[in-house]
Amino acid sequence: MGQSPGAVSPDKIGPVSPFSLTVSARGPFRRMAAEVAGKYIEMAGGAPAEVSAITRSVGATLDDLSAAAADDATLDLQFQPNGHGVTITVVSDRDRVVVRHPVMAKKG
Repeated sequence: MGQSPGAVSPDKIGPVSPFSLTVSARGPFRRMAAEVAGKYIEMAGGAPAEVSAITRSVGATLDDLSAAAADDATLDLQFQPNGHGVTITVVSDRDRVVVRHPVMAKKG
């Protein structure tokens, strides 16, 4: 018996597409970018604990990069599925940080 069309293999993440997001290093949209990272993990099939973990991790990365960034700087986030998880690259005017997070497919 084969998998139904659109079904996610238990060892692969769900179907998410790569995309980019740019936010100001200062202001409220930086916080929203961390929430978007969590939503990306959720859409990839991540469990609630994984969503929380990536939201915290990306939020801390954004805070660190914005602290060292110029007042008018932006933060560019590039979201990329990598087969068994996601890679989120965050680029500021002074640095680049890569956050990799495995995603265990939800059971059920």
